[in-house]
Amino acid sequence: MRHVLVTGGSGLVGKAIVYRLLAAICRVTVVSRRALSIEHPRLEWQAGDLAAETDTLWNALPQVDDVVHAAATITDAGDPAALAALRNPTSKPAL
Repeated sequence: MRHVLVTGGSGLVGKAIVYRLLAAICRVTVVSRRALSIEHPRLEWQAGDLAAETDTLWNALPQVDDVVHAAATITDAGDPAALAALRNPTSKPAL
């Protein structure tokens, strides 16, 4: 079983990646500032701010086979309609 580290796994994109990895029978470790809203026997959360606490990431690396970097610093939420469309996969963005 592959063990994958996901940075930013509590965010919009990261959470989708975590779900896919769990469905693919991977063991997943998430490093993020926010706690996870899901629980799973193959899922572990490690609190950390990668911008400020680089040791958090480096300490997790020897334990994993792969890394998916989905962490980001968000300074602007952008267009509220575009964000709503991302959260609702059945909606279609206006062109």
